[in-house]
Amino acid sequence: MLHQAWSDGSFFPVVNHSARALVEDGATVVWTVEAANWVEAMVSYHQWRGWEPYRPMDSDAGAYSAAQEGEAAEIARGIAEPGSLSKQ
Repeated sequence: MLHQAWSDGSFFPVVNHSARALVEDGATVVWTVEAANWVEAMVSYHQWRGWEPYRPMDSDAGAYSAAQEGEAAEIARGIAEPGSLSKQ
């Protein structure tokens, strides 16, 4: 799953449409990482930021669903816009 860090400080997987809607106007993608789950993405994000190692919480999500993975792949290939597939 592709995850994006934005210039406004946002970080989320490309299929998180509610988070994307909150990105500030004019913000740009500054870093991306491919990760199998949220914990893996956060470990990489913390390393990229130079922060302390990420410590997973009990509520951290597990692996992404096949539908989420498919939607992320379509977005990454430029075939779909974020949010367009989940509205079908």
